[in-house]
Amino acid sequence: MKKLIVMMALLIILPVTSTASDNGCKLKYREIRANAMISGKLKDKQDIDYYKVTLKREGKLTASVRKLRSATVEILDGLCFNIPERGSLTSKAATLGPGDWFVKVYSPQRITGKYDLYVRFKPGEREEDMEPLMGSSALPEPDSGDDHSNDCGHTTEVFMESTATGVFHDAKDIDVFHILLARPTSLTVWTKGKADTRGILKDSFCNPVAADSKSGINKNFMLKANLEPGKYFISVNRESGNIKEYELLVRGKRFIPREKVQKPLSPLDLTGKWKWSKTGKSNTLNLPMNTLKGTADFRQSGKNVQITLSKKYRFSGVVQGNVLSYKRTHSKGGTVIKEEVKITFPTGAKGTGISNWTITNKKVKGQGIDEYIFNRAH
Repeated sequence: MKKLIVMMALLIILPVTSTASDNGCKLKYREIRANAMISGKLKDKQDIDYYKVTLKREGKLTASVRKLRSATVEILDGLCFNIPERGSLTSKAATLGPGDWFVKVYSPQRITGKYDLYVRFKPGEREEDMEPLMGSSALPEPDSGDDHSNDCGHTTEVFMESTATGVFHDAKDIDVFHILLARPTSLTVWTKGKADTRGILKDSFCNPVAADSKSGINKNFMLKANLEPGKYFISVNRESGNIKEYELLVRGKRFIPREKVQKPLSPLDLTGKWKWSKTGKSNTLNLPMNTLKGTADFRQSGKNVQITLSKKYRFSGVVQGNVLSYKRTHSKGGTVIKEEVKITFPTGAKGTGISNWTITNKKVKGQGIDEYIFNRAH
């Protein structure tokens, strides 16, 4: 009887670790990077969100959920089994090997709403000798008080069209985020709230690119910059006051660098004198194709252009955007030549074009191509 009582007491004292597989993690999940901040939402009382993290080496994975009361986070293995972790209900950490892992967010009290999930990875062979990815500062431990790195080491990743939350824990606290741009981007970042903020945009070497403190609403900063692809850091700090909480918003759109833009005249006006040259080549005829040169006179009325090469050669074309196209047929001594010409004027001062032509007479029939170059005559 005493032995039975002791066994029952042990069962009450010792924690029970669930080994059941959570099959839902493989059915619906979102892939995220190992160092990222994700905004999510539990939409109904039964909602559970899963995130897949792929690790390429051994290290310590930390997952923390903030903002939503009673939200709980768990770390699952590649088979969706719950694994031993350390931490609290809102923040878990585990030493993991390479492979796929899942992070589970849910509310045991079935409370709905928005939350922020912070996922951080610290690589290392063993937990006691893990080294940072870059820079000097390490990631804050779960519930250590600081929610974001104070410099460009181990920063929280943000994404386009995302919102992150932050808290200034003291007057000297700085929160640093990073974003990865895959293409040229017109980036806008700003804070929202009652805190008096200052923002600094930095390049991949943590050198300042732009700074602002007053361009946003109230005392919030707003930064705008056209950036090439790469990694950029966003540093946020408090300028004055005691308000600690803020939201960081990230928006952007693709832009084309100015030197790559070809601006046609609007509307394209080709009226005037043009110098031209033409080099032809025949596909089917054994004919001498000499380079011809001359001066053309363009007279334009709306989209219609009349082109005069000489008194005998006059024809008309139509301008669509920055392309002049025309067809002409001319004959001499029983020989008929038909041409279809397209000339592009990217700047309105120079044009290059191709003419596909056919020739027919009593003895010969064939095809060829003429290449045109037009330059405005000064």
